[in-house]
Amino acid sequence: MKRIISITLALTLICSAFCVTAFAGSGKIGDANGDDKLSAVDARMILQHVANVKPIEDTSNLDVSQDGKISAVDARIILQIVAGIIDPVKEEQMQIFVNAFNGVKENASSVTLATVNVYESEPYSGPDEFKEDYEAMIQETVGEQVVNQTFTGADITANFPPVGATCSLTYNEVKDFEFTETENYYEISFKVRGETNPTRGKGVGAVATIVTKEELESAMKNEIDPEMSDEEFRLVMKVNSRYNDVTVKARIDKATGNMIEYYVDTPYVMEMNMFEMLKMNIGIGTAEKWKIAY
Repeated sequence: MKRIISITLALTLICSAFCVTAFAGSGKIGDANGDDKLSAVDARMILQHVANVKPIEDTSNLDVSQDGKISAVDARIILQIVAGIIDPVKEEQMQIFVNAFNGVKENASSVTLATVNVYESEPYSGPDEFKEDYEAMIQETVGEQVVNQTFTGADITANFPPVGATCSLTYNEVKDFEFTETENYYEISFKVRGETNPTRGKGVGAVATIVTKEELESAMKNEIDPEMSDEEFRLVMKVNSRYNDVTVKARIDKATGNMIEYYVDTPYVMEMNMFEMLKMNIGIGTAEKWKIAY
């Protein structure tokens, strides 16, 4: 058998009697009835507006989701805020991170991958016959390396994470969120909850360059038999790209809103199951430190 180790890679609606066409007179985002606070009444009024039952004349402060439109999403967010599920302050702090993170590819003059630390993210699980190959690979792969490789122009988009996507992370998707403000910087750190077979731009795939399930399947198929069809491969082997909690740390310049340092620790586990008999998990994580210039 060929060596198969390949690592490169919500809405409770509250009803009450309320009158006629309303005005969004307050400056508080989402305050539809102008009482300077958020409540289920505001969510209901937005839903009535969306359904064209009781249109609101001034909707300038009702786009809670900031997606450019008034919809049921805005009502849902208000209800989540009222219920304590969403913390508006934390969401605003997360948006500072998202804006700065996405701004790297738009505004940076260069990005430098300073160091990469490759490590065993999970102990080997599989047949003893492959353990020697695994241990040899670990010996060759793990360790911290000073890279200091700088990318400019189109190479920034091609190398700075997440490659192939932009970040759309929300506060609800993370844990251990910390936001510190100093005189000159915002220091932000958090963990993105781990997931299996993530999608680029969402969750783990919003902050790290990931290996998708499809990419892993393609790589493994080429290892076994490039002539196999995808259907044939899936009959032989099942694979998953599993990511444990991803740690993120960032430093953002307060004056400009630019991210100047970025750290992402991505614990990856490749899961393989051949013929429901040969099961193997290979865990290889990477921790990258980036410096950004403008």
